[in-house]
Amino acid sequence: MWYTIPIKNILSPEANDSSKEFEWNNLYYVCKRCNSIKKDAIDKKNLPILDCCDAATDVSKAIKCLCTSVYNDDFIVEPQLNDKTTQNTAALLYLCYNADNANYGISRDFLHEQIFAEFVKFINYRMIVKNKDSLLSEKNNAIEHLKIMSQDNYPFSVFWKWHIKSDTFLSAQFVEVCSNKS
Repeated sequence: MWYTIPIKNILSPEANDSSKEFEWNNLYYVCKRCNSIKKDAIDKKNLPILDCCDAATDVSKAIKCLCTSVYNDDFIVEPQLNDKTTQNTAALLYLCYNADNANYGISRDFLHEQIFAEFVKFINYRMIVKNKDSLLSEKNNAIEHLKIMSQDNYPFSVFWKWHIKSDTFLSAQFVEVCSNKS
């Protein structure tokens, strides 16, 4: 995550192959929270997960992530494919976003505050675009901000992509986010 010091993580720990531990394409930086959750939920069971850096895999299309309107509710994380790897990854992300355990370094509340702050921005931009009283320059500015929020390098972009796709008004405005080419 963008707000914490990352630590080394091994994408696919192989119980019988310690050489994978040092392969560059198997090493990732992750926050302490996600790393701890992954170790408990995935690594101990040796379950495969999607590789978010694999150009052939678009994790933001494979797994739906949505904010709820109630702060204390869990975020929605649902696999969009039926394979075990996608299901494992969705289960891991669900825990990363929703697990309530202080031992993970970053609390659920802190993470929810960060995502909700971005969600408020998203909703405000949406309302400017939708409001018939907004100036054209305000609408264009809000559209540009929503485009930035849906880029892969923006924090929690998977949420904003899915909110755009799930919103009939915004999905008509942002065809490129909803197409298979994004």
